[in-house]
Amino acid sequence: MFATMRKPKWLALLAGVLLVVIGFGWLGWWQLTSAFTSALPPEDAEAYVTAVPMGELIHPGEGLIESSAGRPVEATGWVDARDLVTVSGRLQDGETGWWVVGRLVVAEAGTGDLAAPNTEDAQGATVAAALPSIPVAIGWAASEEAAAAAIADLSDRIPDLPAAAEHRDTTGAHELRGQLQPGQDPVVSRDRVDPQAIDSMAPGQLINMWQEPSPSYYSAYLVLDGGLPSSEGGMPEGLEIINIVPVDQSFQLNLLNIFYAIEWAIFIVMAFYIWWRLVRDDYLATQAADAGASERLAAEIRREKLREIAARRGPNVAAETSASEEKK
Repeated sequence: MFATMRKPKWLALLAGVLLVVIGFGWLGWWQLTSAFTSALPPEDAEAYVTAVPMGELIHPGEGLIESSAGRPVEATGWVDARDLVTVSGRLQDGETGWWVVGRLVVAEAGTGDLAAPNTEDAQGATVAAALPSIPVAIGWAASEEAAAAAIADLSDRIPDLPAAAEHRDTTGAHELRGQLQPGQDPVVSRDRVDPQAIDSMAPGQLINMWQEPSPSYYSAYLVLDGGLPSSEGGMPEGLEIINIVPVDQSFQLNLLNIFYAIEWAIFIVMAFYIWWRLVRDDYLATQAADAGASERLAAEIRREKLREIAARRGPNVAAETSASEEKK
C-alpha cells in the first residue's frame, strides 16, 4: 500500500489535495471567527447608553443614518401644547395602546444657536415659527380615552411658547433626553371614522397638523425616556413613561457561521478520503493483476510437468496428455 502511495501520480495528486485542503481550512476558520466576532458587543456599544447632543447625529432637513438610530440624545426646547396628538398601535409590555405625541421646538441641539429667519415682522408668531421642530413621544396610554384625557391635562400645564423675537432666550425651555428614532411611513386607514387619525410616527404627516408652520424640521422623532420634566406636574393619570427597548448587546453566537465551518471541515475530510480511495483502488488493481499472473504461471508449470511425465511413459500417453491439456 505504501509503495502505491509513493507513485509520482499519487504524490502529485496529494500535493493538489493539500492545496485544496489549505483553502478549505482557511474558509472554515474564517466562518468560525466570524461566528464569534459577530457575537461580541459592537465597538460602539457604549454609544447606545451615553447621551450626546442631538446636533451631533442629525440636522434639520437631513435623513437619519443607520448608525445614529436608537441612540440616546439630549436637546433643549419648548413643547407646544397646541400640537399634542395621539398615535395608535403602540406596543408596551405586550399590550397595544396609544402614544401621546407632541412637538418639540428645538432651541439648542448641542451645536450652537440654530439659524432662524427674520421674525421681526411676524405678528403674533411664536418660536415655533422661528426654530426647527421635531416630533416627540411623551407617554403611553392603554386606551384612546386615557390618551385624550392626558392631552387635556398636559395642555393646561404646559406654558405657552415664547414670542418669535425671543427665540434665542432659552429661559423656561425643557432639557429633554430621549432615544432618536427614524421616521416611519404614513399609514392610511380607510376604516377609521376620524380621517385625521394617526397610526404611525411619520414626521411628514405630523408636521402637517402643527398649528404654526416650522421653518425646518427633523426627519426623525424622539422617544422621551422620562416623560416631561417634573416642573409640569409629572405624568398625567393614565399616561405611562414609554419603555424604551435598549439595543441588544448580549452574546449571541451565529449558528449559521458555525454550520458553514463544520461543512468546510467535512469537505477537508472528503478530499483526503477521495485521494485515499483512488490510491486504494490502484493498489487493489495491482494486487489482482499480480495474483492473476501467479495463477497463470502456476498453471503453465503444471502443464510442463505433465508433458515431461507423459514423454517418459510413451508416445500414446503423451498424445493423450496433450489432448487433455488442450481440453483444459
